[in-house]
Amino acid sequence: MSARNDSFRERVENWFYQHIVWNIPLWISDPKRYYVQRHTIKRFPPGTIIEDCRYRPAIILENDQGDLTCWDMCEGGLSDCALFHCGIEKLRPDYAYDLVRKWRAGEITRETLYPDYTSQHPGRYADGMHRD
Repeated sequence: MSARNDSFRERVENWFYQHIVWNIPLWISDPKRYYVQRHTIKRFPPGTIIEDCRYRPAIILENDQGDLTCWDMCEGGLSDCALFHCGIEKLRPDYAYDLVRKWRAGEITRETLYPDYTSQHPGRYADGMHRD
């Protein structure tokens, strides 16, 4: 249900859960970090185009307290990222589409992104999976 259809009590309960109950130990031990995390979560609403931890453009479908569910714009399919663990960056749409074009054309590959790893481990991709 949308917030407009919820009763006042439900909206207050949702606000209280999202802002207070979500992480009470962090709120008590480090209030500044708590509010920084809350602000960061609000900066990445669904529909935002980001560069995920695999350096691919993705569209955020869901932001659950910093756990992102994204749609990969290069190959399609869902991917999961963590807002406070992965290096997530917002992208402008024109730059994101340029990156998608480069990924699909083969100008950007895992080998070009991680040249040291692939030279030290021939036959292995940057994600550690061995593919023949």
